[in-house]
Amino acid sequence: MTHSPIDLFTPAVELAAAIRRKEASPVEVVDRCLERMDALGRHAGRTDGPRPGDVHR
Repeated sequence: MTHSPIDLFTPAVELAAAIRRKEASPVEVVDRCLERMDALGRHAGRTDGPRPGDVHR
């Protein structure tokens, strides 16, 4: 099992370095951010917001 460099508290500078080292892809980083935003939004009763189709163009 490999350790993913993407977690909720990883600084953007470290994410950028992981992308440069090919340990993570930009799409993977954006997807994880969208998943987190969606989870937090649902918890707060929010129904609108960015969708994966909106950013993966």
